[in-house]
Amino acid sequence: MNDKVYVEVFLPALNASYDFILPLKMKIGAVIDLMAEAIVEKEHIALCPNNLLLFDFDRKQLIDFNLSVYGARISDGNRLLLI
Repeated sequence: MNDKVYVEVFLPALNASYDFILPLKMKIGAVIDLMAEAIVEKEHIALCPNNLLLFDFDRKQLIDFNLSVYGARISDGNRLLLI
């Protein structure tokens, strides 16, 4: 089993998509923090990770902060929204 997944994350606020590699054991809360940090660095904008949510576009559901990537059933190719 691979210990990472490759996902596409869309940020509607910027109308932009980003590709991320996520470790399966990482909690969604930590994933959001790292995504926000990477986007802030790339786009030179301010984002507060405490106000962001991760939404599974394909399953149309909000992803719980306390789940791991594996526990949230995120797999290669999933499309996620960072809102």
